[in-house]
Amino acid sequence: MERIVFKIEKSQEGLYLPLEIEVDDVEKLGITYSYARHLEIVGGDAVYETEQAVIDFSIIGPNGQFLGSSGSNRGYLFFSERESSVGFEKLKQMAGVWTILVGAYNIPDEGIEVVYEFDTVEKAYRWFKGDTHMHTTASDGQLRGSTLVEVAKDMGLDFIMMTDHNNYHPEAGFVSDEYLTVIPGVEWTQYNGHGNFLNVEGPLAPSFVTTTEEELRAMIQKGKDAGALFVLNHPFCPNVPWKWTKELDYDAIEVWNGGTDPRANVAAIEWWHGELLKGRRVVALGGSDFHRFDQIHSLGSPTVHVYAKSKSRRDILEAIQLGALYITNNVEEVGLEMVSSDGVGMGGVAGAGESLTLTFRGLKKGFHVKIIDDVRVKDIFVEQDMKEFRVKEALSGRRFVRVEVWDERGYVSVVGMEGMLLLVSNPVYVG
Repeated sequence: MERIVFKIEKSQEGLYLPLEIEVDDVEKLGITYSYARHLEIVGGDAVYETEQAVIDFSIIGPNGQFLGSSGSNRGYLFFSERESSVGFEKLKQMAGVWTILVGAYNIPDEGIEVVYEFDTVEKAYRWFKGDTHMHTTASDGQLRGSTLVEVAKDMGLDFIMMTDHNNYHPEAGFVSDEYLTVIPGVEWTQYNGHGNFLNVEGPLAPSFVTTTEEELRAMIQKGKDAGALFVLNHPFCPNVPWKWTKELDYDAIEVWNGGTDPRANVAAIEWWHGELLKGRRVVALGGSDFHRFDQIHSLGSPTVHVYAKSKSRRDILEAIQLGALYITNNVEEVGLEMVSSDGVGMGGVAGAGESLTLTFRGLKKGFHVKIIDDVRVKDIFVEQDMKEFRVKEALSGRRFVRVEVWDERGYVSVVGMEGMLLLVSNPVYVG
C-alpha cells in the first residue's frame, strides 16, 4: 500500500490543489484519505470535539476523465473499469496519471496534513465465461435487459453482450458490477446478413441500411473507429445467411450460434477451417442468439470462455480480438487449456520447435476428442469419465492446432446429425 502525506497551509484555504498519482493497469484502485478533522477539547470534566478542518475530494482519471466528487463526508473510495464507488464513474482505462483535486475548504492556522493511502488489486490472467449474442424486449426478445442480467448472474456467467436488432442499449454499460460485466452492442440486421458490433453505445450512422459493398465496408469501418469489434453472425444459417462477400475486415466469425440449425454451425466450422488452411488467422466465436427460454434454447448455450487479464469490458474485448477463447455447449461443459512449452495459448503463435500441452477437464465416457491441425485429425475416444486428461503434442511440421469435442453416446439430433458438439477451440498457431 502506497502512502502520501499532503500538507496544506492556511494560505491555501479556498483553493483546489492537484495531487498527481501514477496508476498501472490494475483491476481496482482503492483510496483512503484521513486528516484531523476534529479537535478534542477538554473543559473541566467535559471532553468535546470541534471541527477544525474540512477537506473535499474530487478525482480525475487518465486522459482527463472526470470521475466525480465526494465532498468531505467519505473516507474511502474505489475505482475500476467495471464498478466504482457510488456517485463515481467507471474508468475507461486504469493506467495513467490520475489527479486528486484536494479541496482546501477550511484549514486551521497551523495548516494540516492529509494522509492518502492507495491499495490496488492487480490484474491476473484467468478464464471468464460469457455470452456474446442475445436479444431483449428492445427488439424481438421476450425478456427485459435487466432480467437477462439477473439470469446471467444466477447462471454464473462473468459477462454478457446485449445485441438487439438495429437497436442500441446505451444503459447496458452502466449495469456492470463486481459479478457481471455487461457490454453494449447491436446486431446490425439487413436482408443480406447479420453482424454484431460489440462495444457500441449508439448509432454509427443515421441509417443502418447499406446497399452496396462500398457502403458495407464503410459501415464496418465506422464501427471500428468507434472502438467496436465486428462479427459475422451465423453465416450459413438457412434463414438469414451472410450473402455479402466474406472478404471483409471483420474481427471474428460466429461459427456456433445457439439459435440456428446445428448443421449450419458445422458448415461454418468447416468454412472457418478452410480459411485457417489458407493461412488466415480467423477468430472463431459463439453466441446463444437468445430470444426466449424453451426446450432447446438457453442463455449461455453456447458459452464463450475467454482468457483475459480481468473481466473489464476492455480486457474481455481484447481477448476476443486475439482469439484467446474456446466455445462450449453450455456453462458447465468440458474445460480446456492449451499452452505451448514457450507459454503461448489460444490465439497466439508458438515456436515451431515447441510442444503443446492440452489439458481437458470433465470428459465423460463416450466423448470424442478431435485434435485438428492443417494436415490431420487425431481422434481420441474417451472410455471412462475423467476429471482431468492431459495430452502433449509436438508442433513441428504443423501450422496450427485446434480442438473439437463431441458427444457420440448414441445421440441423434432431430435434424439427422449424429453426435452433439460440445467444444470448439481457437487454434494455437505455429510460427
